[in-house]
Amino acid sequence: MTIFQAIILGILFCFCRMGILYTWPKNIVLFGALLIGIVLGDVPRAMIIGAAIQALYIAVIQPGGNIPTDEVLATFVAVPLALLSKMSPAVAVSLAVPVGLLGVLLDYIRRTINAVWVHMADSYAEKGNANGVMRAHLLYPPLSLIFIYIIPVSLAVYLGPHAVNTFMKAVPAWIMEGLKVTGSVLPALGFAITISVIGRKDLIPYFIFGFFFFQYASKINMIALALFGAFLAFLHITFTKNKTESAANAAQDAQMVANNKKLLSKKDLVKSWMLWLGTCELSNSYERLQSLSFAACLSPILKKLYKDSEQLSAALKRHLTFFNTEGIWGSIIPGVVISMEEEKAQGAEITDEMITGLKTGMMGPLAGIGDTVDWGTIRPIVVGLFLPLASAGSWLAGIGPFIICSTISTVISYYLWNFGYSFGKRSILQVLKNGKINQFITAAGVLGMFMMGVLSAQYVKLSLKPKIQVGKAVKPIQSYFDQLIPGLLPIAIVFLIYYLITKKKVKYTTILIGVLVCSLLGAAIKLF
Repeated sequence: MTIFQAIILGILFCFCRMGILYTWPKNIVLFGALLIGIVLGDVPRAMIIGAAIQALYIAVIQPGGNIPTDEVLATFVAVPLALLSKMSPAVAVSLAVPVGLLGVLLDYIRRTINAVWVHMADSYAEKGNANGVMRAHLLYPPLSLIFIYIIPVSLAVYLGPHAVNTFMKAVPAWIMEGLKVTGSVLPALGFAITISVIGRKDLIPYFIFGFFFFQYASKINMIALALFGAFLAFLHITFTKNKTESAANAAQDAQMVANNKKLLSKKDLVKSWMLWLGTCELSNSYERLQSLSFAACLSPILKKLYKDSEQLSAALKRHLTFFNTEGIWGSIIPGVVISMEEEKAQGAEITDEMITGLKTGMMGPLAGIGDTVDWGTIRPIVVGLFLPLASAGSWLAGIGPFIICSTISTVISYYLWNFGYSFGKRSILQVLKNGKINQFITAAGVLGMFMMGVLSAQYVKLSLKPKIQVGKAVKPIQSYFDQLIPGLLPIAIVFLIYYLITKKKVKYTTILIGVLVCSLLGAAIKLF
């Protein structure tokens, strides 16, 4: 690898990790693998390795903005090293695990430093300087990433291959075999997390059905399986639908819109929305999380509404208070707030406490919906559909999930933003009380459970090597398991991990270490 290629990979890692289009690139390993394959000139192998890593991270979400592991760093270090060292995909997965955990440390550093820019924005807000708040959000955080992300990652991928080759030659064969077993079992963690994220025990039978359906019908392609899963979701909703749901009062809503005087143009709203969708995680800090992002995306709006510098200063300061939600479904919150600010600018009796209280009250419910629908359901399903293509080395698996997920997130975010603005503070009550959202979440959960079961059967692998004699025949124990119930051991591992996560509250890191230790011991005694 040349130093130029290493720098390019460092820059691409920074682009994916900083969260453009609200983190879709940083949560799709296959997209990063495609970029790495293009830079290093081996897209097919990069996609195959990326597929193995993606299966591990397929359902990792960031509850409350906290990352349990950094799959982007894992991808941008493990995939290049695996390509240049001729490493197998299973061993690459084992390498990705500690690198991903190291990425959490880098994220700690990033968000700690970002607190500096938040305080800088405070000083700009005190002076009513909306442009200064924008700079504190859009300029300084990306510049700091040169030192936090680009330089360390460039050095790691440039110096890494020689060190990895030397290490692999010195590692005993049983350890390498244990690492391969680890890589084949670790995807079970991702699927177990998916079950826990969807959080509906009554939907678990769909996971089990999907798992064994694939065991006995593995020749059916992924699209057909997804359609079958969608049909199951339709049947579930049809036979469990609550007939007493109330309908929204469209006439009353229309009258409300007609009574509001609009001071902002469509261009103003679109500009503010694009700032939110594109950069709401850019200046995320541990001190106030998305507060600077929220204030910055509203800055052009507030500057237009409040010509008086004292009023502008007060508006900027009230939006630099703590804020955190899921960025897609949470898009309705800035829309509602803009509507309230517009009314306040016209003299309506809307206090700072009313605006801040409404923001705070909406954060949690919308974060719960967004994490469940976007990260716990849509992303795993879409990415899962492309995993077979990635395993075959197709570049389409790199670009497909990115385009589909980005399109879905953009449409949802744009609609909710405008919905929130059009109907003001009443809109959140409509979203949360409308029975349709609950139906959608349930249907998505059914489809998600079924597809995760299918993918578990495809990507979680473990075989027992010991042989036993029955009569005159000497066969591996595994063959008897396969005759009894194909895939019994893999699905047992998935649910063991699910039990540890949900019932015993075992941390992901502890489970990762446990899988590694058990795999190495099993390989050492030739159990696996």
